[in-house]
Amino acid sequence: MAVTTILTTISDSDGNPIETVAYEVSTDTIKGQPITIGTSTLAPQDGSQSDTQAGDQSLAGTAKPTTTPNAEELSTITTTVASLETIKGGATEVVLYETLVVVDAASNTQPAISSATASPIASADASDLDIRSGGLSVGAVAGAAVGGVVGGLLIGLLAAFFFFRRKKSQQAVVSYAAPEPKPYGPTSTSATPPPDNLQLNQFLALATPDNDLSSELHSLGDLTQMHVENNYHSRPVKASPTALAQALANLGIGSHGGLTADEVAALALDTRTRQTALQHVLAHVLFTSIDFSSKSRLTMLPAPIAAFLQSMPPVEKLGGNHDAMNLALSRWRTLAAFLLNPTRSNRNTLAPSETSITPQASGLVNALNSFLSPFVSDNQQQSTHLQAVVLECTKFGYTLFSQPSDWKINLSATLQPGYRMAVVCAGLDKLTTNEGQPYRSPNSVSAPTLVQV
Repeated sequence: MAVTTILTTISDSDGNPIETVAYEVSTDTIKGQPITIGTSTLAPQDGSQSDTQAGDQSLAGTAKPTTTPNAEELSTITTTVASLETIKGGATEVVLYETLVVVDAASNTQPAISSATASPIASADASDLDIRSGGLSVGAVAGAAVGGVVGGLLIGLLAAFFFFRRKKSQQAVVSYAAPEPKPYGPTSTSATPPPDNLQLNQFLALATPDNDLSSELHSLGDLTQMHVENNYHSRPVKASPTALAQALANLGIGSHGGLTADEVAALALDTRTRQTALQHVLAHVLFTSIDFSSKSRLTMLPAPIAAFLQSMPPVEKLGGNHDAMNLALSRWRTLAAFLLNPTRSNRNTLAPSETSITPQASGLVNALNSFLSPFVSDNQQQSTHLQAVVLECTKFGYTLFSQPSDWKINLSATLQPGYRMAVVCAGLDKLTTNEGQPYRSPNSVSAPTLVQV
């Protein structure tokens, strides 16, 4: 229970102040309740609450005098009671009550107050009166409270300032700090490992059976033979052997062994061996154009593949490793065939687009006709048919290019003393298994077709 000391001024009937009495007032009741002084009660006559609203807390309660006035001189006492009240909003003000007290002077020790009335006469700020609670004045208490609030606010503002400043600096460090390098390899056991070659092989093109490839190769040999029989005459021609040999050299004849360009030119001028010579030329040029390892200038492989092969430097003479180069090329070829295939999800082989390979085929036909033109029966029909043969060979080349295993076109002829052999259809050698393991020696799936000349 809180106790507040209230100073009360006692006046006589003429209004002259006689003595000031201090009262201790308990403050555990509600504003507007009567203040009891001794055995009497002091309360506002009109129930005024000093411009405060009902329900606010105030200093009101039982008041006990700490000093006693001289009762013999008194009959009627006018007192002023100071009441400390808390108004709306938390502010504090002091209300002065003027009280008329009728005193029975018969008592020798303490005046008996027979009746008392009180009414508010003024109000003042609590800091203007010397009203003490617990030894401190109201002004000191209010100042301490205000100082505490202001101090708390200042401390809070400083704490907030340093907190947000530190947070902003940390954000700046995070924003402008260089990212830490990430270590190579999986950082946790839950990371998904990259797919290996075995998993990738499940999406690559399926291998074509060896027998099917051999049969298709022989079919191309038959198509070439039919083209020669139907489009070139057997009459004598007046053509320079040297010019023919030069044209053959430009086509690559004789550069990889076998019959030389001069020998093939002589065989073409001879009406008895002309068809064999022309088949030999077509077999070399057409099958070399689809051989992945040939790097032919007259290639019919996809343009991006041909451009890469042409730009690739050879293996170094010192320190170079042919096996490593072949392995790298093999893996690159299978991946390139997979990526270039627009229907790769079907796991079928890469098929050429006629719109994209027609310019290549036309260029190859023009190059061949630089040698074949003196022997052509009908130029228009021959060019049309030859271009169709080129397109069929190109389809076979795309099929070989898409295989999971490595293949090589075989245009070599076993030479025996006293014999000359012309290759009229290429052979086919398998270099690796479908899993990419190389054979100790090439596996001959189809031998070249040779004709003695």
